[in-house]
Amino acid sequence: MSRSSSSVPVISLFPFLNVLICFLGVLIMIVLAVTAISLGAGRTVRINIADNDQNLALKPVYMEWDGAQVTLHPGALQVPVEEALAAGGRNGSLFGQTLDRLEESRDKQYVIVAVRPDGFHNFAQFRQTILDRGVRIGYEPIDGSWELSVGRKSREESP
Repeated sequence: MSRSSSSVPVISLFPFLNVLICFLGVLIMIVLAVTAISLGAGRTVRINIADNDQNLALKPVYMEWDGAQVTLHPGALQVPVEEALAAGGRNGSLFGQTLDRLEESRDKQYVIVAVRPDGFHNFAQFRQTILDRGVRIGYEPIDGSWELSVGRKSREESP
């Protein structure tokens, strides 16, 4: 007796593999999302001030603005907004004294301000205070979670 070619049940693994591949894809997306989030948060932005750079026509003075206070760099000296903007910056505050020095040397120095997102609402007033003193100003928005580190570095230390 010969057996007729009857259909033998065959188990297909394609549905299982499809589910497995989808699961691995989701895990990869989760790992990429966590990595992207962790790389952006808490980032430190380092600015090196060259003391003996002969190529600069104007030397930058770095400040940081977050709407509540101005931070003067290097040294991270903080001045509250009320104190900084009082009397149009013409006061005895640390910020006022800095503006006095910048006003005297306006042909040699200018201000670069790192503006945090919380400071956009009143940055125009802060900027106008500096411009009213005849000091040149530039600004750059930075992320609220970044730490700004400004320090002096001589040309010999540069790579």
